Amino acid sequence: MAEFVAKTSQEEGVEITSRSLVRFNPVIFADEIVNAVEAEAERQALSYRRLPSGAGHDAQFMASVCPAGMIFVPCVDGISHNVKRT
Repeated sequence: MAEFVAKTSQEEGVEITSRSLVRFNPVIFADEIVNAVEAEAERQALSYRRLPSGAGHDAQFMASVCPAGMIFVPCVDGISHNVKRT
């Protein structure tokens, strides 16, 4: 991102500044939840992959008080959090 911003700044002849507004620490989700989701995906012959997320979701905060996990579902054409989402 820093490389893109520097390049854009130079190409456009503008100064670009940024500041961090929020920082969420990474969370390790419960193995029993992650393994259960993975096993069910395998049982249904669905593709899956484990991936880290920097998204600030409720599960991130709940993980400190109970077992938690997250499922990300691919969206058509990568459109997510949008009224065009199907």
